[in-house]
Amino acid sequence: MELSPKGFPKWMKGEWKGIGLQLNFRQTWTIELEVSQKRVEVFYPTLDCVGEWILIESNDVKAVFVEKIVKGQNVCARNGKIIITLVDENHLSYSYYSSDKKILQAHSTLINKEIINAIRT
Repeated sequence: MELSPKGFPKWMKGEWKGIGLQLNFRQTWTIELEVSQKRVEVFYPTLDCVGEWILIESNDVKAVFVEKIVKGQNVCARNGKIIITLVDENHLSYSYYSSDKKILQAHSTLINKEIINAIRT
């Protein structure tokens, strides 16, 4: 398994976008994910929240994070568990579990931003 210097899986590197489905409230919101060599930063533009992900574990197809909200703490849940699963080189599966409940709270499929831009041109 190839990891970036901070331990982030190389298959996650890049920019990703998707629409999150909040299962318990039946609402949707946008997700923008930026994965660099130094950090994983997540933006929820619809909710006006920003977070950072702290890597807990990873392998060739799955990475587990704890989400720390740094902007919008009064709107977005804090300290949730995020599981990212590799679907293929252009798609990631995003699953969110709240810190106090052990059930799936939200889900999305994230698409590589390069693919989105190619489709638009």
